[in-house]
Amino acid sequence: MATLGADATLKAVYRTAYLNPFNGHSYKLIATTRTWAEARADCEAMGGYLVTVTSLEEKNFVTMVLSTQATPSFWYGAFQPQPEVAPSANWQWVTGEPWSYTNWNSGEPTNSAGNEHFLATVSTGGVWNDYPGTTLLGYICEWGWEDSYLPKSSYEGHRYSFIDLSMTWEQADDYAKQLGAKLASVNSAAESEFILSMIAGGTRS
Repeated sequence: MATLGADATLKAVYRTAYLNPFNGHSYKLIATTRTWAEARADCEAMGGYLVTVTSLEEKNFVTMVLSTQATPSFWYGAFQPQPEVAPSANWQWVTGEPWSYTNWNSGEPTNSAGNEHFLATVSTGGVWNDYPGTTLLGYICEWGWEDSYLPKSSYEGHRYSFIDLSMTWEQADDYAKQLGAKLASVNSAAESEFILSMIAGGTRS
């Protein structure tokens, strides 16, 4: 697992990711085309994993991310262990999360080529298709809250994260609550100095 803030390149990549306020996860769409295995390895090298879409709410968020792209086909983090041949059988997420929510395109999966054991989205609407793993596609990396490159620091037993987004106080308060957190309260000169030093230390993008 990558160390938070240890690699400036990884931090720069993460700063262009999309933060999902419904689950606190972040998503980075990468247009460089790779095989499924290469895409998985690249996401894991950045401390994340190929995206897993496990609910309608998450699908809607990822679809919003996809809508920014002219080319809609991207790898997702699901596969069929070999030697599975039944098109719909034994699909698994790379994270081990339960396989319950699905969003297959009409008539899919088919395993029509006999080697279509990896999941991709095929439209800006976020519907799914099974593809051969050697196909070259873009991909989406996902980070959980604890694994993400959001700057986090600790002070007096509390965790702080500086989020560089412009919003009203009310929006910021709601945003923090959706992440299971709260806006920082400054109760001493020492705490104020800590927060200012965290920002000045390069956590702002």
